[in-house]
Amino acid sequence: MRIAIAQLNSTVGDLAGNVKKIIALIALAKKDKAALIVFPELSLTGYPPEDLLESEDFVNDVEKMVLKIAKVCKGIICIFGSVRKRAEKRGKPIANSAIVCKNGQVIGYYDKQLLPTYGIFDERRYFEPGTEPFVFDIDNQTIVLSICEDMWPSFQYPNHPLRDLKKFNPDLHINLSASPFDITKDKKRIKACQDAVRLVGCPLVYCNQVGANDGLIFDGKSAIFDKSGKTTFQLKAFEEDFLITDTSNKAKFIQKDIVVEEELFKALTMAIKDYFKKSSNKIAVIGLSGGIDSALVVCLTAAALGSENVIAVFLPSNHTSKESMRDAALMAKRLNIQTREIHIEKSYQALRKELKRGLNFSVVDENIQSRLRTLMLMAIANENNALQINTGNKSELALGYCTLYGDTTGAFSVIGDLTKRRVYALARWINRHREIIPQYTIDREPSAELKDNQKDTDSLPPYDLLDEIIEMSIEKKSTIAQIVAKTKQTESFIRETLNKIDKQEYKRRQVPFSFRVTEHAFSHGRRFPVVQQWKR
Repeated sequence: MRIAIAQLNSTVGDLAGNVKKIIALIALAKKDKAALIVFPELSLTGYPPEDLLESEDFVNDVEKMVLKIAKVCKGIICIFGSVRKRAEKRGKPIANSAIVCKNGQVIGYYDKQLLPTYGIFDERRYFEPGTEPFVFDIDNQTIVLSICEDMWPSFQYPNHPLRDLKKFNPDLHINLSASPFDITKDKKRIKACQDAVRLVGCPLVYCNQVGANDGLIFDGKSAIFDKSGKTTFQLKAFEEDFLITDTSNKAKFIQKDIVVEEELFKALTMAIKDYFKKSSNKIAVIGLSGGIDSALVVCLTAAALGSENVIAVFLPSNHTSKESMRDAALMAKRLNIQTREIHIEKSYQALRKELKRGLNFSVVDENIQSRLRTLMLMAIANENNALQINTGNKSELALGYCTLYGDTTGAFSVIGDLTKRRVYALARWINRHREIIPQYTIDREPSAELKDNQKDTDSLPPYDLLDEIIEMSIEKKSTIAQIVAKTKQTESFIRETLNKIDKQEYKRRQVPFSFRVTEHAFSHGRRFPVVQQWKR
């Protein structure tokens, strides 16, 4: 059977724009004699539509667009993801559905049966789960459908819908997905697809969303798996793609080794680009300090938006080293980006005088500097109709090593889900062919430079140790005993560090969302109480 896979980058709520894309690809598939075209989960609405689904007007508009798509489906069968109003009075009023169109009309639908409520997902909030399979024929071949979670075996569900599909003796299983990216996802997803092939007993077409919506990143990598579970085709990662193939073809697909840093670079640059494009913004303003974090964010943003759309702002004080100023200027020159320089010392001293600080230097003065820099960055952003971008990392955020309404501000956080050691690894990967980020920036000991001779280790454990604790406790959910065994630290030190992480939740609730690249980001899927008294 000749089939088209449309790996779409949908924009949440842009119904007209998404429909335009869908209709254009249907026309392309028809021109190339495809019998069937498949789109991702909720490709009409974009994923996740969240509380847009609570608007009856929105759902009504979606239903009108479904009919618009159906009208062009003549000479081809189209399957796309959308919201569907349910006729039944009991339960939620809508379902997360695969809509099947043929001969200019909707001929049926499949409602997603397994609605995840863990991690980033909260689909039970909006949808009523389906209970029935949808089976149809094309050219004497039997097709069965599933949507994303339906394909993922899990201890959470007593019954698995895929087990019911085998009795239909299908020739092809099609799964529509909006499966978000994280650096551990690839192997898990391939195994889930292979398990689905085994359970249903036929080849699988897996069609996944690509693109970024808010802080969620979708990597695409739609694929076809043959009856033995081998990948015969795979679409591109981190970009829209379109494939027309015959499911009987015996293509030879070679799985390349995944380089985590390359995946992170593609994921984060795509996320930046999508945020700006989908929010109708163009210019980014970033504070460039001469440190590793801001250097990495400037690199990623310039790669995503083009150097002409990035304004780097130097905001030195009397505590800023000559090396920081040198490296910041060198970065800007190498990337050919616009620059501004504003020395904050006069403003800082004026505020100290107003507050009668005298010679009493403390963290108050450090925070004044950070907030002054933000004031100036925001002013420049307003002046240029631009967005200020946050440059904080996950390690700092974990222990609250940041200033509320200072360096915690920004439209979004590019590297807020990267620990410090991942920041360094990605910086080295960017420099693999030529030096873009100055080597001294990578080699130097990190410092906020808010007072003389300051080092991050004055306030934090060494980053390698801290990051091990963060990755084990936040990302892997390890126990205290497991962390002690791995880090060789005392139990009291680990408990103290974890309690410090818990205590900073009030800050994390007030910072911009991060682009999610790990399974457990602070800003997506983690629900920890701000006020609580349990101690580790």
